[in-house]
Amino acid sequence: MRILLVLLIAASEAVFAASNEPILASMTWSEKEGFKIRENELTSTPDTVAWANFTNAINETGWSYLEVKTDSRFPDKVQVM
Repeated sequence: MRILLVLLIAASEAVFAASNEPILASMTWSEKEGFKIRENELTSTPDTVAWANFTNAINETGWSYLEVKTDSRFPDKVQVM
């Protein structure tokens, strides 16, 4: 849920900005530090739980694109947070 909420906030900012530049974000997790959001980058470290890419191409194609991926190595409970 937390991942989706963060991504929706970022996506809404992009829509209002009317920019077709992608908005990138990664979320990392560890038992010690919990969740951390890394804005404007797609990380590939072992603690990366999810990646997101939002592109607002509404003026060019009529579509906006939201891609979210999670790492199946993490428990489902961590992936959905």
